[in-house]
Amino acid sequence: MRRPLITIALTGALAGLAFPAAAEDSLPGLYRVTGVETKLNIRAEPDIGAPVIGALGRDAADVEVVARDPGGAWGQVNAGERAGWVSLDYLRSEGDLWAEGGELPPTLRCFGTEPFWEIRHEGDRLIRSGMDTEERTLTIDRVTGAAGSGSRVVVARDKEGAVTLGIAPEQCGDGMSDRAFGLGARLSEGDAPALTGCCSVAPRGDASGQ
Repeated sequence: MRRPLITIALTGALAGLAFPAAAEDSLPGLYRVTGVETKLNIRAEPDIGAPVIGALGRDAADVEVVARDPGGAWGQVNAGERAGWVSLDYLRSEGDLWAEGGELPPTLRCFGTEPFWEIRHEGDRLIRSGMDTEERTLTIDRVTGAAGSGSRVVVARDKEGAVTLGIAPEQCGDGMSDRAFGLGARLSEGDAPALTGCCSVAPRGDASGQ
């Protein structure tokens, strides 16, 4: 007769313990759709009753999530030229891109307008391009930043000199569409005025329409 009492007491004690929740991956990050039969709707607002503005296929991968709603149940993604929201119950992380402080996501790309410029990460190099400028291939000298955060400072060099790229988590827009991005960028090159813009970790031509 005592054994059931012990079991009940132990069960009650375990129920009273507060186990920590699994840590959320840092954003922006890449996710894949899971657990849907045909498609995952993208809604205008983080609400099940909000209008549908697009959809992700049942096998969609490399979906960039740039933000979470305050309740943590919805993720903001891009659908064509605008941003919308999907239920995070149906997205699975492909891995935390920001887990190591001294590394960059392999698909990182930063860009801006007025003037148009772009810089993308390829292996141990940054490729710098823009209007009325020749493409530059710069070797990464160092990357600094805290693990678990999207903040990074990157110094890269070529024969023309050094380039410093600073990125930090913030709401960002490209000024040409209603798409949303989760990183702001600042590019410094010698004595030239610093350029500002946004960054994305989505591969080109991914499911979010970038």
